[in-house]
Amino acid sequence: MPARESYSVFRMNNRGEKAYHKIGILSIWPLTPDAFGGTEKFIKDLSVALSTAGHNVELVSPAQNVPRYSDMIHRHLPIGKIGSEYMLRRSIEDNGLDRFYQNITDGIRSLTLKHKYTCLIINSPLLVPLYDLRIDKIVVIHDNPQELKNYFGLAISRKIIRRLRSSAHGNTTFVTPSKYYAENLNRAIKHDVEFIPHALTEAPPTATSHDGQPKNSLRILVPSRLEWHQKGQDLVIKALSRVKLPFELTLTGFNPIYKESKKYLQELSSKNKISEKVRIAHVSNMNKSLLKHNLIIIPSRFESFGYAAQWAIASGTRTILSDIPTFKEIARGAPNARFFRNGSPDSLRSAIQDYRKIKVERPPHTWFLRYSKDVWTKKYLSLLNN
Repeated sequence: MPARESYSVFRMNNRGEKAYHKIGILSIWPLTPDAFGGTEKFIKDLSVALSTAGHNVELVSPAQNVPRYSDMIHRHLPIGKIGSEYMLRRSIEDNGLDRFYQNITDGIRSLTLKHKYTCLIINSPLLVPLYDLRIDKIVVIHDNPQELKNYFGLAISRKIIRRLRSSAHGNTTFVTPSKYYAENLNRAIKHDVEFIPHALTEAPPTATSHDGQPKNSLRILVPSRLEWHQKGQDLVIKALSRVKLPFELTLTGFNPIYKESKKYLQELSSKNKISEKVRIAHVSNMNKSLLKHNLIIIPSRFESFGYAAQWAIASGTRTILSDIPTFKEIARGAPNARFFRNGSPDSLRSAIQDYRKIKVERPPHTWFLRYSKDVWTKKYLSLLNN
């Protein structure tokens, strides 16, 4: 473990002293105790890291009556009730994108002046102000073009990209966790984009093969939010209906906002005559659940990063992934990962059928260094310093 000096990247004031920022970290999603998405995890991890380094960090989101989040002061951003992608889309469709951006800008400007932030870390392209607030901004893009088009349609997603291009001022730094999407975004907005992969802040337990247990013990875990349009749980159900192996399947990530998705997946399981083998639930302790399963499948149709893939590979568990660009980046050098052709139940079925050919083995030390918390923290501190 590197020494604490890895946190010692600071800017200096005109007297040669260490100068700390007062940082507002902005989220488009409400930061509430039950928030569980990848963006919320990133914000929690980053706020702790920057606070530990000595910066004054406050969190800003649409959540109301939440005075603190992850032990940080939380400020309310008054942009209406937004609890899911669908509510956000409805708000934009009802008010128009220009009006939405104006409301966002007014809210951010008011909070920045009131609380005297010296830097904003913005975690959605929809939170980028309409005009320069004369303040340093780090814009972390957690949404790839496919996600934007899927959520908002082609016309609105194109306007969002144009908005990013027009906001590319000298005091704005763009960051993505994927090298592939950093290159894509660079071409789209004509501006430099930093590539900083998300850190593995908590290593999962080491997996065992379970190969010595009865042959009917193929226990499959899909550790993804229950949103099948993006996360691809339907592909797993269709593939398993043609697999010649006894199995049990657990789909995690249920939340009341995804009740329609749950209903669809239950109906699909019944249609494919495997409903008695499929369990859909909210799993609060993923590490404990990991040890009860011997195969992880993450069949996402698109992702901007993939915390679940990172976590699964780190455990050494046999892992089957869709062959999307971000998963290929994460799985590079990992002996326990195999790919199937994105969107293809037949390709996934073949991978499941041959799951024993996948090694049960943790990645090498160099893989863990790539996702080191200290390296990741130092990169963000360097952005603040520059």
